Amino acid sequence: DQFSTVYTSTQSSAGFMFDIKAKNAMSVFGLDVNLVPPSIIRGGPETRVVVYTKEGTFKGHERDESAWEPWIDATVESYGLDKPTPIPQRDEDAARPLFVPSREKRAFYVAFEGPYLRYHTDADKWYYINRDVIIYGNGAAKRKGWGGGSLSPRTFNGGLHYYVSERELDLPVQLLPEGVVSQSPTERPTRRPTASPTVSMEPTATTMPTPGPTGSPTESPTPGPSRSPTARPIDHDMFATRFEDAETKPVLVYAGSMFDLKGRDDIEIQKIAFNTYLTREMEVQLYIREGGYSGAEEDIDQWTLRASITVTGQGMGRPTYFPVGSFEPVLVRKQQKMGFYIATDGPYIRATKGNMEGKPHAANKDVVIYQGVGKRHPITSGTVPARIFNGAFGYYKVDIPTPSPTINTGDLFVRNATFNAVEDTYIMKDVRGSTFGRKAQLKVDGSPESVALMKFDMSVLNGNTRDEPDQILSAVLRLYSMTESDFGGYVSIIPDGDINEDRTTWHNSPYAEDDLGIPVGEFRWIWPNKFYEMDITHAFRGRIPKTFLIRISSDRNNGVMYRSSVGAQGNGPQIAVKFAYEPDTNKALAKMFGSDPPTPAPTQRPTIPEWENHKTPSNPGRTYFNYNPRSSWGPERWNRVAPDGYYDRLNKLKTDTGRNKCGDGRRQSPRNLCRTSDACLEFHETRNRAGQYGLGSRDETIARPTPHIMHNKLRLSYKERRSEFEEPIPPGADFARNGLNSGVQDLVHVDLKVRSEHTLCGKQYDGEMQLYFLHNYGNLEAVSILIDADDGEGPNEHFQLLLDFFQKKFDADKRLCEKRRQRARALFADGDRRSRNDDGEDSAKRLRGGSTSSSADLEALPTDDVEAEEDDEFQHEDEASEAPSSLAGILYQKIQHRLLSLVHRQTKELRWDPLKPWDIYKSVHFWAYSGSTTEPPCFEDVKWRIVDVPMTISMVQYYQLKRLMFDHVDPTSCRKTSTHFDESNARPVQPYRGGATYRCRRSDYASDQERTASGRRRGFVLESKWRGVDMLPYVTPEFPDV
Repeated sequence: DQFSTVYTSTQSSAGFMFDIKAKNAMSVFGLDVNLVPPSIIRGGPETRVVVYTKEGTFKGHERDESAWEPWIDATVESYGLDKPTPIPQRDEDAARPLFVPSREKRAFYVAFEGPYLRYHTDADKWYYINRDVIIYGNGAAKRKGWGGGSLSPRTFNGGLHYYVSERELDLPVQLLPEGVVSQSPTERPTRRPTASPTVSMEPTATTMPTPGPTGSPTESPTPGPSRSPTARPIDHDMFATRFEDAETKPVLVYAGSMFDLKGRDDIEIQKIAFNTYLTREMEVQLYIREGGYSGAEEDIDQWTLRASITVTGQGMGRPTYFPVGSFEPVLVRKQQKMGFYIATDGPYIRATKGNMEGKPHAANKDVVIYQGVGKRHPITSGTVPARIFNGAFGYYKVDIPTPSPTINTGDLFVRNATFNAVEDTYIMKDVRGSTFGRKAQLKVDGSPESVALMKFDMSVLNGNTRDEPDQILSAVLRLYSMTESDFGGYVSIIPDGDINEDRTTWHNSPYAEDDLGIPVGEFRWIWPNKFYEMDITHAFRGRIPKTFLIRISSDRNNGVMYRSSVGAQGNGPQIAVKFAYEPDTNKALAKMFGSDPPTPAPTQRPTIPEWENHKTPSNPGRTYFNYNPRSSWGPERWNRVAPDGYYDRLNKLKTDTGRNKCGDGRRQSPRNLCRTSDACLEFHETRNRAGQYGLGSRDETIARPTPHIMHNKLRLSYKERRSEFEEPIPPGADFARNGLNSGVQDLVHVDLKVRSEHTLCGKQYDGEMQLYFLHNYGNLEAVSILIDADDGEGPNEHFQLLLDFFQKKFDADKRLCEKRRQRARALFADGDRRSRNDDGEDSAKRLRGGSTSSSADLEALPTDDVEAEEDDEFQHEDEASEAPSSLAGILYQKIQHRLLSLVHRQTKELRWDPLKPWDIYKSVHFWAYSGSTTEPPCFEDVKWRIVDVPMTISMVQYYQLKRLMFDHVDPTSCRKTSTHFDESNARPVQPYRGGATYRCRRSDYASDQERTASGRRRGFVLESKWRGVDMLPYVTPEFPDV
């Protein structure tokens, strides 16, 4: 078997040290490394390499030659940059297989004569894991010689070649034709030659010799996660069709070959070869399709790309292999057909003329290959039927365990149990002999190294007892954070692990530097005073240990504190388990958890962390307001709030925005819409104009709106145009009740709220998207799109573009805040040093007014140099210059934007339409009334249209939306900006005090799409005789009978 890390190098060194840990006993017989191109190797293309090894970890032994033993001394030739180069490559360099017992660590040191070994500088992944082995990502790049320095953590570019075996293999090693190390023959018949492969030219299957260990390794169950298949490979074979040479006529070559392969047994394909007449480098792609290629001969979107690489052709009649590790192994289940498409950009692949497409061509006891087709380039250029693929497959037979029978929990008793940590502590490397088991917190940090340990007693569910549950449905680790950090730590589980919180220290714990556990995941960004959860259900498959030890470590300097079980009051470490059992046979569980008939639990949405309510500042300004109903600045007191002047910048707006109407207005918004007072007053749908604005980078879009993360909303603002000839053109809408010849109205901004402000028949939605258009007559027209968070339809990809755009603003503000904090610390530290050097007084304390650094201190700092570091990423493209006033200036601007449009013609999809049909705007019908803005100064004369079908987003997107609003920090003061209450920034529904309220339905007018489908351009009302309309998509509105 073979397993690699990555081949995305950034630097070179003469050597590299890294650790592995065997999850199952194994014999390692070779390595892959990433080398510089052959032309760079001095005296090349070959160079000497020595591989050293030792038991345990390399850490602490980087310069200790006596701790290492040489393993391989070989001469190798580079296979090219960012490509696997095997060690060894020649039979005379082969070494004895290196046995690594299960659950033991071993270190490797690969040493070259010069800086030829490539590696990656960012150790962004701590573990590389498959079902057999862990390769640790925190290795060390080494300069030449034992006395050379080292740099860590660094990521090794390469992999291992190994066999899984329960005992040490006392066998020599030989090389495969494609440069991969393999075992030599055993008592079993040899099935892979030591020389170049000889392949039969007959139109029947040829079984190519392959290696294999003596006997069949047995399954070694692993409680951790694994990819399918999870069982141990028990056989290894090569299977070929034919490799015709230039002497065999006719010579048929194509740009691609499509064919089907069916498994007679469960197999995993790891090697593929094809026949080409080229002897130079060529680009080749490998695609697969479950069920076969039929129906997808000219549609590349129906295929899954597995590899796109450069290979060197071996000439006609010889196999050209996809390099080992260049594609993820392909699992083919028993009696399953898998379609393969091997494609190049020219007629390079040799094929043989067949007699019937889809007819079986070759077979052995495990595999059937069918006659396929030849393909021209590109895939849509044509298909030539009845062609036989010339190639070979290397595969393992695998045992895929039969899944446990699904238990009908309706006949069982489903219970939830929460297990609290019975002992927990943290250990610190730099504190000798100290214990922290009585602390209220669990510290996880990379400097100083601090590891949290939590022990859970799971004996109630232990699989060795007579009364274990019939099925574990779910298991979740829950931790309560006390501090903020950008990384919450790596989490692993140690079955049957044990600690004593009063005695365990860094120096007596076996879990300090060496992680013996099963990695289960990692926590990323952590916010204070919140529960964080991790699914660990897979750890409960199979035998359940009596104890679980949770280990959390970090390699970052920004540590985190979790609540321990000391004084936790329900916030300590927990494992929540949901399980099912039969009370008649599980007496102990029935006695403990009851035997009442089960009641089906209601479907619940995924848990989303809770945000604390906003706290009113000590000295709020005149424009300050919040959403706390009990606050002096809450919605009932908004009549005292002064306007912030935002709407004064809209030149065309004629409404009086200087007077606050939040307390005495007659037509206030939002409203609960459930009754109408008038018939529909409109006769066609709201017709949208996408405009020229996009959400991509400056190089991808003509113009971009400006994102604002405000205290009560997310706002996307567009630059107001002085005339309809001015560009860039913002999104717009043509409303039916619009006034005579008023045309399309420009969008001025989009607001996003969490919890909807408008409600339909008392139903409040998860959010609301409000689009404000500035009418040519001087008033605002608002379109409201309600938001429903539901994973039923998956993520809303068009809405995700908007969230990602705001995420950039969110991250930029956080970076600015951090820069100001760093400057504040440096300034105060410099003040401390100068004061003590001069007169012994603490001038930094005087600078702070006798207090420690705070947000007020940050606001007092000069901001010019900090703010200068922020680019104008979110500025309007044309905001720095005045709009052209002359006709010549306007014409020049239009010509300039037309040229930009030509430049950006390939990126039109980056233009973001806030009223994109079906993604955002799911219905052309709505409720309508005349109201006001939903925040101070609450001025009226706003025409509202509330779409009667909500937009759907996923729960993950909903969480991102809430985090953008509630976790945003001001870049200057570093304070959180949100003024929400109970995770809502929605104004309460206002009473109805008169005015027209109407609803437009499908019976009032047909959509433009329906008119076009029926051929009735002038028809308004949808009639049953309109043909073709019933084929169009239609979403039933909310409360259709109201």
